Amino acid sequence: NEGYGRADAAAFGDTAAVATAAAAVFRGDAAAGAQLLESQSRSLAARWMPGFAAFWNQLRSYFAVSHRSVGLKLRALLVPWNKRAWRRQKVSGDGEPVVYVLPLDDENAPDLYIPLVSFMTFALVTAYVKGQSGTFTPEVLAHIITSCAGFQAFELVLYSAGLYISGAGAALLDLTCYTGYKYVSLCFNMLANYFGGDRAYYVALLWTALSSSYFMLKTMAQTVPTRTSGVGPRREFLVCGLGVTQGFSIWLLGFLFKGDA
Repeated sequence: NEGYGRADAAAFGDTAAVATAAAAVFRGDAAAGAQLLESQSRSLAARWMPGFAAFWNQLRSYFAVSHRSVGLKLRALLVPWNKRAWRRQKVSGDGEPVVYVLPLDDENAPDLYIPLVSFMTFALVTAYVKGQSGTFTPEVLAHIITSCAGFQAFELVLYSAGLYISGAGAALLDLTCYTGYKYVSLCFNMLANYFGGDRAYYVALLWTALSSSYFMLKTMAQTVPTRTSGVGPRREFLVCGLGVTQGFSIWLLGFLFKGDA
């Protein structure tokens, strides 16, 4: 029974790998054990879920960041006015498919690290402010996360539809990064409200709404091609609309959660 024998051999190989990893951990080499288990997990996922390994490698590239790259991105998000270069760097030429430089080495490359961390930070800061005002309940944190996630999904649909109608394409993960950067501004605004009150909040809101809209406008200007489909809106209107949407999103989410805090 050849098929059964191969399955048995594969299972034995995986078991042996796990035993090797466990032995490495017991020897004090935790890094080697973790690396071996990770490689085995990837091989199992690739075997039973075709395409998962490729998606996982693609997803990991969005988390390739450093302290320097995160600092440059935060500066571009909050103070984008003096930034001159907005075009993403390419690894190779203009061939297909285009391969871009990782966020680690290109401040214009989208990353998921900042959106994820700022998303969770915004939820925690909002919950903390609610707790300080005596309005915190165990359901508050879940409500904030689910509401923001739902709004994020709505934004992705809106951006994808606008780009699709115009004939421009953008990777879904790229759009997730770009629309997720607004949580940096939301964290900044909520902290301004907590430490400085309403006046500080509205000053911060005006600044972050304008800076985020400008950042998105310049980013979308590099994403949307010069020639778009004749069916959709004109390129200038599309780019401006996508940019202004970020400022509106920051105002709306801030209004919803600040009013409850």
